[in-house]
This record gives sequence, C-alpha cells and structure tokens, in this order.
Amino acid sequence: MQGFVEDINWRNTTIREMRNNLIIIPNDKLAQSSFKNFRLPELELTLAVPIGVSYGADLDTVERETIEAARDVSTAMAFEPHGEPFVRFSGFGDSSIDLQIFMRVPSYVDQFLARSALVKAVYRRYDRAGIEFPFPTRTVHLHTNG
Repeated sequence: MQGFVEDINWRNTTIREMRNNLIIIPNDKLAQSSFKNFRLPELELTLAVPIGVSYGADLDTVERETIEAARDVSTAMAFEPHGEPFVRFSGFGDSSIDLQIFMRVPSYVDQFLARSALVKAVYRRYDRAGIEFPFPTRTVHLHTNG
C-alpha cells in the first residue's frame, strides 16, 4: 500500500492512495508495521527506467541519446533536479544489452508522468539516431504427425 497520510487520531490513521481511495488502518496495526517514507529525508528522488537495445547498437551513442532524452524531459517538465541524469549498462539479456537511465524528479508523484515522458522521449531519440530496440526471442516448436 502506498499513499499520503490524511489524518491521524487516537484510534486509526487514514491514508489516501494515489487513486484517491481512502484506507483506514487501526493504529495498533501501524505500530507493528514498517514503512518507506518518500518525503524524508527529502522530497526529491531518483527515477530509474530500464531499457534494452539491440546488440548492434553503438553504446556510446545510446548513452548520449538516453541522457539527452532525460534532459529534454527535465526541461519540458520544468524540473530543477540536483544532479545530472546518468546511464549504467547492466547486462547482456537474451535479445538486448540492458541499461538503466537514472534521473532526479521533484517528488514521488512526479515519477509517474516523468517515466511516461521519458519512455516517449527515448523512443523518439533512438528512432532519429537509428538505435534499434530488440524484438523478444521466441522459441517455436513444430510437431509433426508420425
């Protein structure tokens, strides 16, 4: 469960989910639980988006275009994040070289719109630069009668 604390009283705590649902939790249950606070120690957080590119891609170009896509998103959304976006290559998948783009966003709520905008920006930049996304590998089994 994720949401924002709306009210705390002596019997329960009310949390509003992102979809605007209210959840009322007895305080004795809360006292026995662990929480992740997305507002402390600071409101800003790092968004990580996984990406896969074809094995024939020039990885220096991939890195450059991916970072520029993140900068475009930050500018378009008027983010003033601390730190520059960066890319880390993470492995060799079945049909792709895997990487993640990391960028700072102002708050937990901003990550959803930023992720969507980043996916679209990366797609456009890769298309212009001729960077291909891999197609998933598939295994086909043919059965013959006999």
